Amino acid sequence: MADFVKVATRSVLKPGQAMRVEINQEEIALFNCNGEFFAIDQVCPHSGGPLADGILEGETVTCPWHGWQFSVKTGECGFGIQQRTYPVKVEGDDVLVSAEPNPPGRVNEKEETRALPPVSPARKPGGLQFVRIGAVNEIADGQGRLIEADGRQIAVFNCGGRFYAIDEICPHMGGPLSEGTVEGDCVICPWHGWEFNIRTGESPTGGNQQTFSVKVEDGSVFVAVPPRA
Repeated sequence: MADFVKVATRSVLKPGQAMRVEINQEEIALFNCNGEFFAIDQVCPHSGGPLADGILEGETVTCPWHGWQFSVKTGECGFGIQQRTYPVKVEGDDVLVSAEPNPPGRVNEKEETRALPPVSPARKPGGLQFVRIGAVNEIADGQGRLIEADGRQIAVFNCGGRFYAIDEICPHMGGPLSEGTVEGDCVICPWHGWEFNIRTGESPTGGNQQTFSVKVEDGSVFVAVPPRA
C-alpha cells in the first residue's frame, strides 16, 4: 500500500484554490474543488507551465502559460494527453496525498475512468526538455546560480535543500537575481532591493517573474526549459 504524506490542511487550501506540493521530489498540483481534493502532475506537458498557478473552474484547470486545460479529477486534456493523478485522502483537517500515482485511467481509490496510455516525457509536445544544470552539492543552501539554456537566463536557488528557478533578470532595471541575497524563500535583487518569492516568482511590486519547474534525479539538478516562441 502506498504511503500518504500530509501536504496541506483544509483550513488553508480553500475551495477553488490550488497549491504546489512536493513528495519525493515530484512536483504535484493539489486542488480543492468544492471541498473535494484532487492531485495531478504539476508540470503542463505542453511547455512546462505550473498548473497549480492556473485558473480553476469547476473541475478544470487552465494552464497559466498557454491555456491548455486539464480535468483535475481525471488528468485528461482535450489533446488526448493525460496527466498522472494521485490518490488523496482527508483525515480531520489534514489533506494527504499518496507518494505513488494512480495507475493510468484510475481517478482515485474509488472512482475509475477510461484508461489512456501514460505520456512519456520524451514525447511531450512543445519541445519541453529538462536541462541538467549541475550536481546538487554545487549550489549551496541559501545561494543562487545563473544558468543559460535555449537563450534564456534563469536563476536557480537552493532553499533548504529544495531547488527553485525563476527568470534571472529583475524587471526593475535588469539586476541579476542569482547574485541577490536569499532570505527564506525570498531573493533580494542586489541592485535596488526588489524582492521576489523564489517559489512563485511573485513580488510585492507586482513585477512577477516567470518560474520554471525543477527536479532532482541521481544527485543532479534539472530545470524545465520551454521552447522559445
